[in-house]
Amino acid sequence: MPNKTNKHNWVACALTLSLTLLISGCWDRQEIEDLAMVIGVGIDSPQKRNDSDSEQNEDAEGAGSSDADSEPTQQGDDSNTGTKAKQKVPILLTHQNVVPKVLTGTAKVTGTQEQAYFNISGEGDSFFEIIRNFATKSSRPPFFLHVKTMVIGEAIAKKLSLNKMLEYFLRDTELRRTVLVVVAKGRAIDILNKQPLNETLPAIEILSILDNVRKSLDIATPTPLGHISENMTTKSSFMIPRIEVLKKTIKISGASLIKGETGKMIGWLGDEEVRGANLIIGSGKSKWEKHAGLIKTTLPPSNNLIIYEVRTVTSKIIPKVQNGQVSFSVEIKLNGRIGEDWSSTENSFEDSYLEKAGEAFEKKIKELTRNTLNKLQKKWKIDVLGFHKALSVHYPDVWEKMKDNWDEEFSKIPIDVQVKVHVREFGLKGSKH
Repeated sequence: MPNKTNKHNWVACALTLSLTLLISGCWDRQEIEDLAMVIGVGIDSPQKRNDSDSEQNEDAEGAGSSDADSEPTQQGDDSNTGTKAKQKVPILLTHQNVVPKVLTGTAKVTGTQEQAYFNISGEGDSFFEIIRNFATKSSRPPFFLHVKTMVIGEAIAKKLSLNKMLEYFLRDTELRRTVLVVVAKGRAIDILNKQPLNETLPAIEILSILDNVRKSLDIATPTPLGHISENMTTKSSFMIPRIEVLKKTIKISGASLIKGETGKMIGWLGDEEVRGANLIIGSGKSKWEKHAGLIKTTLPPSNNLIIYEVRTVTSKIIPKVQNGQVSFSVEIKLNGRIGEDWSSTENSFEDSYLEKAGEAFEKKIKELTRNTLNKLQKKWKIDVLGFHKALSVHYPDVWEKMKDNWDEEFSKIPIDVQVKVHVREFGLKGSKH
C-alpha cells in the first residue's frame, strides 16, 4: 500500500512540473501601457527650413548638424573612389500613438491629457533611422501591430517611388498588410493633426470614412498595403483614395494615380471621375469593393432633378482582338431605386415613366464613364481599372506582346460602354396630381 501511495505522489509531481512548463509562455510579455501603440502613420517631405515648425527648429539648434536635420546631400562610398550615391530624399515621418489610459477612461483627464492620442514626428533619409531616433524623444518603443491607416503626403508621393517608400513597412513583421493607405492633398501630418468629428482617434476616423465606400461612389476602392506591394511587383498602375483637410473635418473623395513603371504619383482623379471609375470596376468580393451610392441627373422635358440610389453594380470588361487590333467592351448593370424626384407631374406607378427614368440614368452613367476614360486614356495615359487583367486572361499571347508598354498602348485602344439600369422600386409615392 505505501508503494502505491508513493507512486501516486511521483505522478502528481511529474504532472505539476509539466504544467509549470506550459504556463510559462508569457515570460516576455510587455504591458500595453509600456508601449507606444501606433494607430496611424504619416509620410511627408519635410518643409523648407524657414517653414518648419518650432519643435524641429529647437531640435536643430540643440543638436547642431545631424543627418535627420540636414539638407539632402550627395554621398560617396566608403572606398573614396569618387563614386557618388544617388541623392537622398528627405522624409518626415509621423506616428499617431494611442494613450491607453485616456482611451479607456482610467486616467485623470487634465490639461493636455484630454486627447486619447499624440503625434510624434522626425526627419531623416531612412525610416529605420527616424524610428530609432524616436527613442531620443519618447521613453516607449513603437508597436505597429495595431496600425489601421497610413497617410502619404502629395509632395513625397510625386517625388519618391512607393516601392522604396514602403519597403521598410513591408519588411516589418508587426505591421499588417491590411493597413489601408490614402494620399493627402497637401500634407499627411495635417490630416493626422486634424481633430476628428465622430471618432476618438484621427486614424480611426479615416478608417470609418473609407468604410462608407458602400454609401458613396466618390470614394475610390480602399487600398491595403499588400495591394500596393502586389502592383509594385508587377509594375501595374493603380489608384489610391485621396484625402484632404476641410475647415472642420477631413474629406475622402477622388483618387491619386500611381504609375506602375515608376511607382510615383502622376496626378489626380476628381470626384465625378472616380464615380465613373467605380461604375466601370463594379463590385468585388471584399467589403471594400461593395460600391454603391447615388446617380444624379435631370428628366426631360421639364429637366427636373431625379436621383437614383444604386444598390448593386456589376461590371464585365470584355476584350476583343480582330485582325491584330485590340478593343474593349464594358457591360455595366445596376439595380436600385428612385430616391428623390423633383417633378410635380410624373407618375412613378407608370411603366413608361420608369423606362424614361432608366434611360436618363443610363445616359448620365455613360457620360460619367466616358469622362473618366478620356482622362485616363488621353491625359494621363494610364490603366488603373483592370483592363490589362482582362486582356491577359483572355488573350495571353497578345498581352505578352503589349505588357512592356501597356499604359501607352492602353491610351490608343477603343472602349465601348454599355449600361443597363434596373429601377427595382420607387418608394410609396406614385401619382403627384
